[in-house]
Amino acid sequence: MTAALSARAKGERVTLICKSLAGHSGNSIVAGAGVSVYNPENEQSDSKELYREDLLHSGADINDQMMIYKVINESADVLPYLIDNGVSFRYSGSKLMVKRTGGHSAARYYYTDYSQKPYQTRGLSLTEPMEASAERAGVEMIHHASVLRLLKNKGKIVGCICADQNNTRFCILAKSVVLAAGGGASLFARTNNTSDVTCDSYRLALEAGASLRDMEFVQFYPCVMFQPVRLQIEGSLFSDGAVLRNVKGEEFMPFYSAAGNKATRDAMAIAIQSEINAGRGENGCVFVDCSGIDITVLQTRYKELARTLSSHRFDVKKDYLPVCPAAHFYMGGICVDSDYSAGVPGLYACGEAVGGLHGANRLPGAALMEAVVSGRIAGQKAAEYAEKAEQKDRTSIADNGEMISSGIEWKQKIRELRAMAWKEVSIVRNEASIERFENYLEEQRGVIEGMRAGTEVDRRAYEYLSYYMTAQMLTLSAKERKESRGAHYRSDYTKRDETFAGSFVCTLSEDDEIKVGFVKQLEMPEKE
Repeated sequence: MTAALSARAKGERVTLICKSLAGHSGNSIVAGAGVSVYNPENEQSDSKELYREDLLHSGADINDQMMIYKVINESADVLPYLIDNGVSFRYSGSKLMVKRTGGHSAARYYYTDYSQKPYQTRGLSLTEPMEASAERAGVEMIHHASVLRLLKNKGKIVGCICADQNNTRFCILAKSVVLAAGGGASLFARTNNTSDVTCDSYRLALEAGASLRDMEFVQFYPCVMFQPVRLQIEGSLFSDGAVLRNVKGEEFMPFYSAAGNKATRDAMAIAIQSEINAGRGENGCVFVDCSGIDITVLQTRYKELARTLSSHRFDVKKDYLPVCPAAHFYMGGICVDSDYSAGVPGLYACGEAVGGLHGANRLPGAALMEAVVSGRIAGQKAAEYAEKAEQKDRTSIADNGEMISSGIEWKQKIRELRAMAWKEVSIVRNEASIERFENYLEEQRGVIEGMRAGTEVDRRAYEYLSYYMTAQMLTLSAKERKESRGAHYRSDYTKRDETFAGSFVCTLSEDDEIKVGFVKQLEMPEKE
C-alpha cells in the first residue's frame, strides 16, 4: 500500500495486484500491529545510534549498514505518515503509548489502536486504513489474482503475466514493477503466516535476473499458541514480567541467554525447541507464565489478549499458556540498492521481499517500520523510472515461454515439501539434515520438469515452484554457512565463526541452476 501510494503521488498510473483481497490479506493482518521507530519527540532515552546498535546486535553484525542508516533516518516519519493515512495509535494520556520489547535498548514499540479488531487479525488496524487511502488516491486494484511471471524485453521489466482465481491468464504491461508480495516463512509446515504468502517475491525476482541474499536466515516466532486458540503471544509480555517455564515448572531461559526472558527471538526459539527436544515440553509445547505481571498492566496494556484468552477459558494471570515456535519472518530476500532497485532495470522491491536490514535476526516491530520506509522509497523510485521509460508496443512478448501445468495435485505436493522443510531445516539444522532435504529436493526435479507437459495453467503449480526455488536457496546457503549465527543454528557448528561475517548470495544461471557465492559484509556493494 505504501509503495502504491508513493508511486501514485508522483502522478503515475498505478495498479496493485493482490492474490487475495487487498487490505484484508497477507501477513500484515496477523502482525502484532506495532512499529518500532526512532521517535525522539516521544522517547528521549532513544537515539539513532542506539537503534543502529540494537539492529546490528540482533542481526549478528551482518546487516546491510547502508540500509540501516537509511531506514533509521527515515523511521521518525513513519508514525506521522501512518496517522495521515488514517491509522490510529494508542495513547497514554497526551502521549503515544510506547513499550520496550525484546532486543530493544529503549522503548520504541508503538501500537495501533486495534480495540475494534479481532485480536488474531489486529493488523487490520493498519491495512484497512491504508487500503482506503490507496482507493481514495486512485490506485487501481486487482483482487484474487496471482502474478505468474515477470515480463522482460531487452533486459528491462515491461510487465507481468497473471492468472485470476479461475486460472484465466491475462497480461499487464508496465514501465516498472514493485515486488511487495512478502516473504517465505510459509515454506515450513508450522508457521503463523497467512496462506497467501507463498515465497512468490523470491521466485519472481530470481527468474527476472535479480540476486537474493541471506536465504538461510528464517525467524521462528518463539511463542505461538495453537490450542485452544491460535495466537502470537506478544514479546512485550516478557519485558513486563512474564517468564517461560518447561513442563517441570522450571524457568529455563537464563540457562540459554544472559538476557533471560528478555532475549531476542532467535535465542528464545532455539531455547524453547531445545527444551522440547530434551523431553521437557508437553505436547510439543513449553509454557508462558504471566503471573508475575501486575494485574493492572494486564488489564490495560493486554486487555484484548486477556479477553480473547478468557473466551477460551484461559485466565492470563493464573494459567500457563502452551506455546511453541513457528516460522514467522524471512530475514533474507532480494538484494536491493539504496533506491530499492533490484538490479534489473524497472524492477524494485520492498518489505519482507527484501533482504539486508535485519541480518541474521529481526527485532520486534522493525518489519512494519521497514515496510513503510522501503515501500515509500520503492514506489517513488519506480514512478520516477517509469516517467523516463520509453513507451513501446510490448504485446508481442507477452506470451513467450509461458509454463503450463501437468495436472499434478499441487496442494499435496506443497504440503509434502513444507513438512520436509520443517522436519529437516527448521530451527535446528546440521549437515545430515540439510543433505536429507537436499536429496529430497533433487528427487522432485522430475515434478518441476513435468510442469511443461500439461495443457492448463494452475496457480498452485507456480506456488509450488516458488516454494521449491526458495527451499533450494535456503539449503544451498545453510549448507555453506558452517556456523551458528542469529536464526541459523547448526547443532554441528554451534559457535559463531567470523569467517562467515557476510552474506551468501544466490543467482540463477543461464541453464536455470541456482548458484551461491559469498560476499564479505564490509564488501557488500551498492548497485549502480
